[in-house]
Amino acid sequence: LAESMNTMAAALSDSREHERLEATAMRETAEAVVTVAQAARSVRDPADVFRVVATQLRRITRCDGVALAVLELPSRTLRFAQFEPAPPWGGLFRGAELDPPLVDALTGGDPPPLRLQTAAHDLPLAATLSGRGFGAALLVPLPLEGGPPAVLLLVSRDDSAFRPAE
Repeated sequence: LAESMNTMAAALSDSREHERLEATAMRETAEAVVTVAQAARSVRDPADVFRVVATQLRRITRCDGVALAVLELPSRTLRFAQFEPAPPWGGLFRGAELDPPLVDALTGGDPPPLRLQTAAHDLPLAATLSGRGFGAALLVPLPLEGGPPAVLLLVSRDDSAFRPAE
């Protein structure tokens, strides 16, 4: 009976800690959304808006870097244009092209974010990131209304980062 009570007490304690962590994550996420919304209303320069978004993403996801790839005309390729922190990092640079297979997977329709464990893929982006010590990447499609598509890239040295449950 005592062992059963100890097990139940431990489970209750674990449950409370999990709830506390979830509540903290929800509060941080809500604060980030408010910060981004305020910046979007008050800042006119897209580069400044990106910096606010990237700073908040780095804070709530604990990722090591964020980059934005935008459509370049007339080549119709997605190229990296913004970075936080400033490049170089991860072997990426301003104007680097996003791999065409990734572009295909992230554009058209309503594609979900794409998580890569960099060491497990032979795509140039994954290999480059892996070679610079990044274990995981998350590519988030941004189908912009009335504008060209874009992709946010989040990178982490932790190969277990960006799990679906997060």
